[in-house]
Amino acid sequence: MESSFATCPETLSIAPDLVRPVHPWKDIRALICLANSLRRESPDIVHTHSGKAGILGRLAAKRASVPIIIHHIHGPSFGPFQGPVANAVFLTERKLLLEQRLISFARLTQ
Repeated sequence: MESSFATCPETLSIAPDLVRPVHPWKDIRALICLANSLRRESPDIVHTHSGKAGILGRLAAKRASVPIIIHHIHGPSFGPFQGPVANAVFLTERKLLLEQRLISFARLTQ
């Protein structure tokens, strides 16, 4: 994907610590990186996708005082296919961030 933005490097920012597996140290650094980037850019809307990246993106947006935060659910982030720690994190996140807007196209998540 990075090569697609070669002609417009200012449109793509890489957060190297934002990785798919749960990794507490990298997750904290990714959160700080995202929050700093959002403070710098000062967007009106943040629209997130996916499980863990969505949590970090929404927390960073909240820390950066982004006025509109939307999360787009494509499917369940928790369930029997996840471990107990990941399920606890996703369920707690849903309870704490209820004031945000959620968009779902999956029948299982409506």
